[in-house]
Amino acid sequence: MILCALALSVGLVGTAFAHKSQAVGEYKLEVGWEKEPPIAGKKNVIEIMITRATASDMNMSAEEHAKHQKSVASKEAKSEKTKDKKDTKSVKKTETKKTAAKKKVDGVTGIKDIEVNVNLNDKKTFLEMKEDTKQPGRYYGSFTPDKDGHPTVHVYGKIEGSDVEATLHPEKVETSKGK
Repeated sequence: MILCALALSVGLVGTAFAHKSQAVGEYKLEVGWEKEPPIAGKKNVIEIMITRATASDMNMSAEEHAKHQKSVASKEAKSEKTKDKKDTKSVKKTETKKTAAKKKVDGVTGIKDIEVNVNLNDKKTFLEMKEDTKQPGRYYGSFTPDKDGHPTVHVYGKIEGSDVEATLHPEKVETSKGK
């Protein structure tokens, strides 16, 4: 009985949160609906949460991820132009501190160069994305699905200068129960 209850509770947890995520380079993109399940003909919102990818998001060991993060910090430090070449070591330390400070923020903010479109039943709709002022890294765009079906959300552009492209599959749009 305990195993049945555990299996049932795990199954319910899986269906309660239908956002889908994908690691793309240094970032994790998570997409879903504001109101779930989405209903055809009812106004809704596509939400995209952009955070820094963790080792588990990138299917890396903690050691591989740490080495990768050091490499990224080093590249950032090298690309930073400095007037005094003798001060390179302190610049790298400063950049590493800046990178670490950025990572403390849950979401990646200030993204302007990102495009999002939803494809549902062979109809492509481009969304006007807005950044949530209360939840760092959350971007949203209004979308009213016209029919039931399986949507795809295509995200592409630049995040902090890095090219990003992903196609994600949020929860299926359902027909209203009253129809």
